[in-house]
Amino acid sequence: MSRLHVANRAKYLAYAVAAGAVIHLPTQLAYAMAAAAGAAMFHLTPPRRRAVESNLRHVLGAATPPSKIRGLGRAIYQSAARYYVDLLSAPRLNADQLRRSRVREKGYKHLQAALACGRGVILGTAHYGCPEVALQAAHAWGLDFLVLTEPIEPPELAVLFDRLRASHGHRFVPAGVAGGRAALRTLRRGGVVLLAVDRDIQGHGLEVQYFDAPARMPVGTVELARRTGAVIVPAISHRLPDGTALVTLQEPIELIETGDHQRDTRTNLRRVLERFEPFIRADPAQWLVLEPIWGRVSLTRRSK
Repeated sequence: MSRLHVANRAKYLAYAVAAGAVIHLPTQLAYAMAAAAGAAMFHLTPPRRRAVESNLRHVLGAATPPSKIRGLGRAIYQSAARYYVDLLSAPRLNADQLRRSRVREKGYKHLQAALACGRGVILGTAHYGCPEVALQAAHAWGLDFLVLTEPIEPPELAVLFDRLRASHGHRFVPAGVAGGRAALRTLRRGGVVLLAVDRDIQGHGLEVQYFDAPARMPVGTVELARRTGAVIVPAISHRLPDGTALVTLQEPIELIETGDHQRDTRTNLRRVLERFEPFIRADPAQWLVLEPIWGRVSLTRRSK
């Protein structure tokens, strides 16, 4: 049995046990435990911590004091840990209760108008805030999404996550060829597809300006809209100080088409990404990205 297989099995078992435990804990206690675990992991994983701190320098500027970068990096780890509490506890969440007590929305009229067009809607989003809570609350609006997710290892962990997330009706499909086909079918029926735009998880993206420097970003949002005529509605969630989630739906983005396919793709992708930059810059501690976005940052330990 390989070391990788053992590590993957341990990873799966850890999340499976956590999923069984978290549904029995009061939400605030689970969040407090997650925050403590996130702070510990920040200190125990220096290679990934370097990636987070590198990302933050691009968002906030190279002159940002190291102490601020370090504090925000720890907060990002803690935000990511709270995200997993939301994911693992998805089966016990009630959409109606979430909407009444834990979720506020802003700009829902933009989604309504886009749906009325009948061409399908692409909700482009970022790894930010509390997306799992916002997603489950969407059922209270009578919405069901096809969500394209990041392929993860081991496969049984991906199945566990998608089963938990789909407990209230949304469909989850890994991004890739099969996911792309499912998204096309959904949009052509006038449905809603949700996908993140701020990480190139498949490695097939284009370089485009993001904050202070070019970064490789996924083109799926733009390509799906181009092929189907679907409306792109930028959407993002934000965990507020009182623990509630604010879901902001922005004005739709109309594609620019000049006939230069690659240039138009970069232009339109940039227009999507810039909708999320103000949120991330204003509260970078809620940006749930633990991988390097710009260039290469080693995720292996440096030799002494």
